[in-house]
Amino acid sequence: MTIKQALLEAKNLLKHVSDIPQKEASILLSYAIGLTQAELITKENYEFDEKTFFELVARRAEFEPVEYITKKANFYSLEFYVSPNCLIPRPETEILVEKVLNQTVNKKEVTIADICSGSGAIVVTLAKYLPNATFFASDISAEALEIAKHNAAKHNVSEKIKFYTDDLAQNLPPCDIIISNPPYIADSYKLPNPVKYEPSLALLGGVDGSDLLKRLIIQFHKHSAKTLFCEFGYDQREIVQNFCQNLSFKSLDFYQDYAGLTRGFIIKK
Repeated sequence: MTIKQALLEAKNLLKHVSDIPQKEASILLSYAIGLTQAELITKENYEFDEKTFFELVARRAEFEPVEYITKKANFYSLEFYVSPNCLIPRPETEILVEKVLNQTVNKKEVTIADICSGSGAIVVTLAKYLPNATFFASDISAEALEIAKHNAAKHNVSEKIKFYTDDLAQNLPPCDIIISNPPYIADSYKLPNPVKYEPSLALLGGVDGSDLLKRLIIQFHKHSAKTLFCEFGYDQREIVQNFCQNLSFKSLDFYQDYAGLTRGFIIKK
């Protein structure tokens, strides 16, 4: 079978699971046979043994995320190793990174803690772009933390980050800024098929999804850190606003994602 024929067949097999079946077919084929996206075009009449490729397509047709199949995900123009032991980095979380960069890029020295680090996408990206900063990164999952360490080594920032297992910020050393993308989905929410492959520990946050958000805010309130950047669900603004009313913070601001939905908050003491 030629590359052109294989991509056409795979596209048809993936139409029911993807809005971009052509692109996903190309990603899987590139991974299966070791050719770049450009080479798939220039060598479209090249014949190959399609068995491995269509095994990958079959997995995707069962809604398994492409990122888990290829073991890699792109975030902020960087490539990260991922597995079912960690959440797949989302484009909207890049906004969280942008918010931190905008407020810290000119600081000579700053210590930042990434809570619920998962794949390490947030902390590794920040470490790449903030040469004068030092970092802590924690997760309750030891397996996820190993992935974060792997990604830090991959991007040559291991020496800047101290990794440790923790339940949110319970044992967090002194730092200036806390950043987090904690689990914030309601336990009863019906997850889309692809998301069911991701660890529930990294997704679910209690009855209304706010349990860990509230715990983190309380921990931040008691901690020496002066600023908290946190992602949350588009429908959780009022919950956070009401919860912070009596905590005497200097400011509480919200920001939006690419779809114009409220996606996170910034608290300052």
